[in-house]
Amino acid sequence: MLKKFLADRKFKTELAELIGFTPSKIALYKEAFTHKSAIIKKRGESNERLEFLGDAVLSLVIGAHLYEKFPENKEGFLSQLRARIVNRDLFNELGQKLNLYEWMQRVAPHTAKLEDSPDLIGNAFEALVGAIFLDKGYKKAEKFFENKILAFHLDVDEVLTSDKNYKSRLLEWGQKNNQRVVFQLKEAKKVDKKLEFEVEVYVNEELLGFGTETKKRKAEQMAAREALDALHLL
Repeated sequence: MLKKFLADRKFKTELAELIGFTPSKIALYKEAFTHKSAIIKKRGESNERLEFLGDAVLSLVIGAHLYEKFPENKEGFLSQLRARIVNRDLFNELGQKLNLYEWMQRVAPHTAKLEDSPDLIGNAFEALVGAIFLDKGYKKAEKFFENKILAFHLDVDEVLTSDKNYKSRLLEWGQKNNQRVVFQLKEAKKVDKKLEFEVEVYVNEELLGFGTETKKRKAEQMAAREALDALHLL
């Protein structure tokens, strides 16, 4: 009993460092870090419902932030910029920066391997925001995003000024010209203790690009650039 009490107190203290305030409903956060792959071995709920809620909260928080940051810009600009932030690849990257996989293994040691399910840390990031919202409300979720994400891990101006989104350019070209563009994760493996993603891109089932990087989003960009070059679109 004492051992469990001390373990729970340690969990709560370290969680407070992660999110920036003292949590109340610890069970919510443990659920946020529980991937469905661990449910067979561990009783309880997976984080899928919290992930759904967190996605909606993040969309609102980011939308409100952009509304305040760019008071002169139209709805179309704000929507496009929000779409560049609210996406799986960026959430995976944020989950990685927050070391959420370590938290998932801590709560449920039988969690699927990250190289087998690279999106699970992005899902956990959304679920964590959902847990914060249910535990402390919208304002705390907003403060977490401002103080822990915007302050250290996300530069909105950098997202705005980045014009090298080769993946978007390739997908837009495919849509305009009725060409089928498919990105495929070939492999995710550990190299020198770092996770490395290998991505292929196909245009009408023909392999036109390949990318290898420590971040899936960068590997996709590398593959897309190769494909654009092969299509003489650069």
